[in-house]
Amino acid sequence: MRPHIEVLLLTLATVATAATTKAQQSPIQQGSIQVAGTADVTHTRDIGNDFGWTSVELLPRVGYFVVRGLSVSGNLRFQRIWYDDNETITDQRALNWGIGPGLTYYVATRSPRLFPFVSARTLFTRGSSHATVTSQLGERRVESRATNNVWLLSGGALFMVAKHVGISGELFYQHENFTARYDPSPETGNSSETYGLHWGISAFIF
Repeated sequence: MRPHIEVLLLTLATVATAATTKAQQSPIQQGSIQVAGTADVTHTRDIGNDFGWTSVELLPRVGYFVVRGLSVSGNLRFQRIWYDDNETITDQRALNWGIGPGLTYYVATRSPRLFPFVSARTLFTRGSSHATVTSQLGERRVESRATNNVWLLSGGALFMVAKHVGISGELFYQHENFTARYDPSPETGNSSETYGLHWGISAFIF
């Protein structure tokens, strides 16, 4: 009977080890892959020039956990902007796109579903826009090209609604430096600051 007991004990040990390993799996473990994205609608005011703009923005990203909790990501940006009209410039629209690296650190809690995090990302973007300019000579359509450098810091929390899917909310601060050229005018530059709240969804492969 002894061999049968040894086989039974070995089987129980194998099952217990497999169950423990499965229980220890985490979306933020080393080697996990994260496919995520956020979206936001914001209104920014340029105080120096006394005008504002409304933006709809999508920020997809793919991350890889190099160690437990720390994700290195590649980030994309797609943005559509509607500028406020003023006395001389109307119907101004812009389309921007960009790419850049990022780091996000997640903290494990007692709950296996909740992961607070902090994040830092940068984006190098390019864009185009058009506007109708009114002067003493009448109306004319002006087009431009822009180059932007964006730095974004955020903090929030990820909540896993399923084993491989989570939703997130994060407060963010964004600083942006940009240069633009409206033909035939010379190149101009400015900067802006934006505060807001991002909501997003993440899928994890682990």
